[in-house]
Amino acid sequence: WGEMVGSRLVVGVCGLYASGKTLVCHHLQALGFTALSLSDAIRDELRRRGIPESRDALIHMGNSLRKDHGPGVLAERMVAHMEHESQFPYVVDSIRHPAEVMTLMQNSSFVLIAITAAREIRYRRIMERQRRGDVCP
Repeated sequence: WGEMVGSRLVVGVCGLYASGKTLVCHHLQALGFTALSLSDAIRDELRRRGIPESRDALIHMGNSLRKDHGPGVLAERMVAHMEHESQFPYVVDSIRHPAEVMTLMQNSSFVLIAITAAREIRYRRIMERQRRGDVCP
């Protein structure tokens, strides 16, 4: 990682609900990474269209964007954002589709990390955080 951190490193984080993705992102932020979520691209589109943000609106807009522009659209928008802002290294969360991974892989310094946790641990985390929209594993 040493030589990559000073470059255009992008670390993608994926995993099931409550597996620890956010914790990994926070640790990387503490090391100087700029954190982004592919869901940010959906939030930006909701704001642009004047639609209040809600879980249902995020889901609907994400599905609509993928239908209209292809399954990699969120990653494409995030890559454009990263290129414009150029605050490398980045850590990217909310990766949900293989096309998003393929888009992010176009950066030669992309690394994908899959976060796992035992089902019992995930269940406990979901029950403890009581986040709206969580479903039990």
